[in-house]
Amino acid sequence: MILGIDLGFTRNNPLAIAGITFADVYPKHVTSKCLAPPDALKWHEAVDWVLEAADDEISRLCRIYKVSLIAYEYPHLEKNPQTPIKLAHLGGGIRLIARRSSVECIDIQPQHAKKAATGRGNATKADMIRAAFIRFGKKLPKDEADAAWIAVAAAIIT
Repeated sequence: MILGIDLGFTRNNPLAIAGITFADVYPKHVTSKCLAPPDALKWHEAVDWVLEAADDEISRLCRIYKVSLIAYEYPHLEKNPQTPIKLAHLGGGIRLIARRSSVECIDIQPQHAKKAATGRGNATKADMIRAAFIRFGKKLPKDEADAAWIAVAAAIIT
């Protein structure tokens, strides 16, 4: 199994984890979950809350499945210049969780996940959700769809 992680630390933009396996050469969605902190937390408290929840979930998935790789979306520039810095904190925490779980960890550029989903590096959220429904036969929430395609992109790249 490959775990894909879409970084986030708010209720509107939660951290999402998706587990993908491969039957023949086709990806199969096995599991996914969003981890959203309570609203009242300051950003650093929200990051800590999300990392604790991610540690629990990733550890659980590693016990149940043979997780061979963890891939997270590389923090990219956004309108608010503080956002990628905050997401980088999460990325570092995910790398530590992976290391403690003895699982390789890589980062994936957003355009690689979009290209894996749609063949285009500039796909919209709606495109990613639609592609997930077509490939996996499930209507995934936007963050879980992104996480699933991050896992697929990781399989293509590695």
